[in-house]
Parts: sequence; structure tokens; C-alpha cells
Amino acid sequence: MKNKLKFLLQLNKLNEMPRAYWRMRGVKNPETVAGHIFTLLLMAWIFAREGRSRLNLNKLMEMAICHELTAICTGDTTPYDNILPKNKKGKNEILKRWPLLLEKHKKAIFKEDFKKEEKAIAKIVSSLDHSFGKEIMKLWKEYRSKSSPEGQFLSQLNVLAVLFTGLLYEKKNKKFSVAPLWEWFLQSSDNPLILKIGEEMKKEFYPPVKKK
Repeated sequence: MKNKLKFLLQLNKLNEMPRAYWRMRGVKNPETVAGHIFTLLLMAWIFAREGRSRLNLNKLMEMAICHELTAICTGDTTPYDNILPKNKKGKNEILKRWPLLLEKHKKAIFKEDFKKEEKAIAKIVSSLDHSFGKEIMKLWKEYRSKSSPEGQFLSQLNVLAVLFTGLLYEKKNKKFSVAPLWEWFLQSSDNPLILKIGEEMKKEFYPPVKKK
């Protein structure tokens, strides 16, 4: 019981950790990592029931909870971390687009990040009993490597969760643009259900202007 409480206290750090991407974009009082996890969890619960989905809903929701736990040790990271210049003008220019990398560079970055995050998740679950820790590790690995239907679906749903939050920020502040996130969505999504949800979001947030 004591070890589980220790684990819970570690997770609580995510309640106070702002999402790095929103901070880069100048969002005041941005969503936290825990807030993002909750949004993704809700989206998994709601949308995985659609159509002919044969996904294991319980597994999908547990995976959503586990998917960002590594941030406890690594901090929240973004694809921009290694490419942003220090000067504000150059930084703002790069942030206008989603990073477009060559496939070999993507693979190299993934390999490096996976290695760091695997060590982080192992450390985070080390206080838990073996079976529970192993379960969390397995769910996290399936998500990061997209090695199961649930991992593949959640990876694309995660992009939608970020886009959804961005659309809410854009609605509040017209100077804020989610164009880079739409680019990310289009680059990373091929699941028919994910694409359908994206289309519905577009209709909801960008309704056609009524002619007078």
C-alpha cells in the first residue's frame, strides 16, 4: 500500500506540469500534462465506441493514462526541442509550421527518445509490485511502438486531443493559430474514424459563414 501511495504522489507532479508546446506558443495558464491525459482518456472512452471498432476499451483507457507518465522524469517534451533557435524571431517562424523531418531522422530521434523514456518508465514503476509495474510498462511500450491496434489508434487520437485543445485556445484568442497542429494531424492520421472525428471538429470550430 505504501508503495502505491508513493507512485500516486509521483503522478501528482503531472498536475503541476504545464504542457511544453503551449508554453512555447505563449499560451497563458496552459493545460497541464495531467489535463492532457484526462482529455485523451475522455476521447478514448467516447470515440472508441464508434463504428465497427474492435478495440479493447479498457485497455485503451489504461493506455491513455500511461502514455505520458515518462514526463515525471523527462519533463514534457516536443518535436521542436532540438530545432528551435534562441532568438525570438527565428523561434516564432519555426513554430508556424509542424516539424517535417526525413524518415531516417524520425527513426533516429524515436530510437533515442524511446531509450530515455524506457529508463524513465522503469524508474517510475520500480516501487510497485512486479505484476502492476510490468502491466504499465507493457501498455506504455505498445503505445510508443504502436505495436497493437490500441497503440496505433491511441497514437493518432493523441494528435486529435492536442488539436482539440489548440482549437479551444484559438477560439478564445484569434491571434493564436492551430495551423501547425492541422499539419500534424494530416501527416500522422490514416485511421478512418480518426479522420472522421477531425472532419467533425473542423465543422464545429469553423462553421460556414451564413450569407446575409
